[in-house]
Amino acid sequence: MRSFLLILLYGLITESIEAKYNSFMDAESSDIIQRHCEGETGNNLTKLLNPDDFFAFNSARQPPRYDRKRLTEYPASGLIIPSVFMAYGALAQVINPLQRLDHDTDKEVTRHYVHRPIDNYLMFAPVAFVYGLDWVGVKAKHNFRDRTFVVITSHLLMAGIVHSVKTMTKVRRPDGSGFRSFPSGHTASAFTGAHILMKEYKDISPWIGVAGYATATAVGTLRILNRRHWISDVVAGAGVGIFSAEIAYMLLPVFHRMIGVNPSKSGVVFAPVVGNNGYGLGLACVF
Repeated sequence: MRSFLLILLYGLITESIEAKYNSFMDAESSDIIQRHCEGETGNNLTKLLNPDDFFAFNSARQPPRYDRKRLTEYPASGLIIPSVFMAYGALAQVINPLQRLDHDTDKEVTRHYVHRPIDNYLMFAPVAFVYGLDWVGVKAKHNFRDRTFVVITSHLLMAGIVHSVKTMTKVRRPDGSGFRSFPSGHTASAFTGAHILMKEYKDISPWIGVAGYATATAVGTLRILNRRHWISDVVAGAGVGIFSAEIAYMLLPVFHRMIGVNPSKSGVVFAPVVGNNGYGLGLACVF
């Protein structure tokens, strides 16, 4: 019975949304025809032969198409800073002055700091706010579906890069607990979420992005203070995180084309279902 009610609710919601959309498009088309037939000089049906007006009428019935060049036209400037960070981390593995900076910093940390594992939890804060702010009424740039695609894609890419580099480089951790120090996965994860947070809410307030980056920086600092990573590990991890988020946003138009989504007319509707034999939650997703 509960399944039947959920299926029925889904059908009613999607049918209602589709009907409203068709009604809106029919009204738009009728308005265009009326404006063609009722000109300033009276009824003039020959205006329908105007190519520009015909294009306006036809475009009212068709959804916009995505430009296939958007991926190649994505501004590469967003990749400059993370590339510099990753390059620093790589150079620090072979340049003596940068290696000395890593080891001298670790010596100072050993003398003056006590281990605090808060970084294991703080790393998730930026990505949590990507969803949390929208749920409390602060409107994100992209809808839930697109944000989820960016979050999943960026974290999968980030995890793949971090795991591959750790396996290849086998850098010893400052505390000697293993040989998977470079780059910092905690820092990469935190900066992935922070960069997404900035991209989604920068039009609302730049301070939201600043708070996200500050949190991610705190995670990286704690990884150094807890002697789990060298400075170069943390800098490279920040670069990997920002880089992964940028690539995910570059792939978003490709994702739209693959599933045939028109972002301007998509949405998600939740509604409760209550019956004599139970209750549930209905979900309708319009693509």
